[in-house]
Amino acid sequence: GCRKYEPDEQTNAAIGVIREGTSVRADGTTKRTITASGDAFATPSTLSAIEHAVQAVWVYFTSERMAHLADLAIRKLMILSSSRLEEWEADSEGYFHADSSRSSEDDINVCAQALYLSLVESKLGNAVVAPRIVGMLQDLESQAAAARMEASGDAGTSEAGAKDVLVLDAIYTAAGISLNALEDGTGFSFGAFFDTYLLPCLEMLLRDQKPESTNLPILRHRMVWLIAANTFSVPEASRSRLYQAILTIIVANESRQNDKMVKLTAAQVLNNSLFDRDESLVIFRDHSDSIINALYALASGCEEYDSKSLVLSCVSFVLTYLIGCGTMSETTANAAVGPLAQIWSEAVDQNT
Repeated sequence: GCRKYEPDEQTNAAIGVIREGTSVRADGTTKRTITASGDAFATPSTLSAIEHAVQAVWVYFTSERMAHLADLAIRKLMILSSSRLEEWEADSEGYFHADSSRSSEDDINVCAQALYLSLVESKLGNAVVAPRIVGMLQDLESQAAAARMEASGDAGTSEAGAKDVLVLDAIYTAAGISLNALEDGTGFSFGAFFDTYLLPCLEMLLRDQKPESTNLPILRHRMVWLIAANTFSVPEASRSRLYQAILTIIVANESRQNDKMVKLTAAQVLNNSLFDRDESLVIFRDHSDSIINALYALASGCEEYDSKSLVLSCVSFVLTYLIGCGTMSETTANAAVGPLAQIWSEAVDQNT
């Protein structure tokens, strides 16, 4: 695949296998080729054809074509389809789990992600594709405009605005699944991007979102997802603001803009964050009753076992943090223990 592509005859794996893993018979007409799937016999003419095929691949995968393929994968094939958006709208909790379990056998979006990764993680492709993605992430004006459209509700009424939001969602997805390749290939820093744009923009979405907006929270979710995938790369100085944003999402009532897709993704960030013993976690200590009650309410409103398990693990980590701080009050203990009987009963009913 593209990931193994080497535009150098001396280092190309296919040529190497052909030349180094072969032996010439006494009559000089047949060679034994060692391949990953076993031994195969080939005549010199067959081996020559294979070398020509490899050379054809080298000619085809020019820098321009790799760049075009990456743009096609991101801006066309990784865009959320109308059927995916309808699935999200109909059942945000079910969509949360379905989105993480799709396979390339039945989903073109997953296939596009695989194509993009093959390009950006290959030796030649990284030098071409990674700078293009970083350039997209450095276009802060376009990103801010798309986020404002979602916050104002305009993205749902403007075809161009809706497309801008969906394209930015795809760009963030590409960045999230290839962060190591971007950082290794271009010196891109997720921490700097988080400070410069991602966190301020998420705060803007939380602050300025119109309550009457009927837009799906596409960018709000993707920003939280991007943070969940890279929680440990968040700069220490910015963690207090991040935790305030996560607290806002979890404690707020469920709504169109704050649906289970967003809340459960925020719970993933919380799970990742509570492994840290950073001083910025005091926000969870100071608002422990509110967050525990909100987490239990979220768990109670979920139908999937995996959702409840994720949320209850957050409760466990919050309690562990409070015990470690020596700040577990009687009120908090009662808030933590009270709903367990009902949750246990619901779990028994679900499994019988």
